[in-house]
Amino acid sequence: MSSVITQDEIKSWLVENVAKETQSSPQDIKCDISVEKLGVDSVAVGELFTKLSDWLGKDIDPTISWDYPTIDKMAAHLAQVVSG
Repeated sequence: MSSVITQDEIKSWLVENVAKETQSSPQDIKCDISVEKLGVDSVAVGELFTKLSDWLGKDIDPTISWDYPTIDKMAAHLAQVVSG
């Protein structure tokens, strides 16, 4: 990957994909609520992180959703991962 993906880009990607998974509008996705409470189960989290890993070009362990359960926290953490 030639350029670093920003926290805002990661957050937008997560919002879009969580919205698709939960059949919601991106505007309805609250970034400060755990993705589990938004309706994303563990199987869907695994699939989401597979797609996210492909997009970021880095292996991302789905278990980070335990340590960083909200889109805001995930995006902040992942921005550090991809820039570091």
